[in-house]
Amino acid sequence: MKLNIVGGAGLHKSELRAVDKMEKGLQDSWQAYAGIVIADSQGSMEIDCLIITHDRILIVELKEWNGKITSSNGIWYQNNRNRGKSPYQIKREHAQRIKNLLIS
Repeated sequence: MKLNIVGGAGLHKSELRAVDKMEKGLQDSWQAYAGIVIADSQGSMEIDCLIITHDRILIVELKEWNGKITSSNGIWYQNNRNRGKSPYQIKREHAQRIKNLLIS
């Protein structure tokens, strides 16, 4: 995969390690952009990694979490510690907003 690190200063060391592994392990024809910010009328969206394949766009949220991960009412917990709004839900919202930007 061809990787372009756009906002390298905004990536954590663990995120840099992860995108390096993805660059080496994913298809050469794919393009990826790491550490980007996309803005729309609702504000800005921080995207750890945006991957463009031959037929889709993937939004990747990178976490270096371990231990017990649970979710309750849209809030994620790591080892019973509140980690905030579900990254899944946040990226789902981002995907819809990016889709709207692309079709407008």
